[in-house]
Amino acid sequence: MIYKDIFSGDDMISDSFSLRYIDDIILEAKGKMILIDAADQTHTDGRPSAVSESGGEDSKLVIDIVHHFHLQELADITPSKFVALIRGYVRRIVAYVRQTHPQNIDKVRAGAPGFIRKVLAKLHECQFFTGESKDHEAGLVILMYGDDGITPFLYYFLDGLKSEKKV
Repeated sequence: MIYKDIFSGDDMISDSFSLRYIDDIILEAKGKMILIDAADQTHTDGRPSAVSESGGEDSKLVIDIVHHFHLQELADITPSKFVALIRGYVRRIVAYVRQTHPQNIDKVRAGAPGFIRKVLAKLHECQFFTGESKDHEAGLVILMYGDDGITPFLYYFLDGLKSEKKV
């Protein structure tokens, strides 16, 4: 299953990654670091043994999901920029849900503020991405690292995604 952004149509995540649903509003995807060989764009598991075996000077560690779906990082997100960005995005989702799944409106309105507060509390630890099309008004992906400080978790608003079967 491929999950696409409802506004841009960009591929954002797939069920081939470890996914977990949070409060019926957020999709959490567990990523991992992989080593990319810049010369041929292949990758290996990002464990240190893989780095020493195949990593050259042109190699770099990246997050598998970000690399696979060509997610585009949004830089210099301040608290005020984040609030403006997330408000606009959630408003678009609410308008979309109101038209397509009105029964979900209360769920979105109830769940979004709690998640947004969590992100604001850890804003300095977060990274933000959009889809490959770089549409800043479309899908917003929030990356936070797990308690180990190493494992990347990417968060998506469920109602901002539509699922399609892989072909």
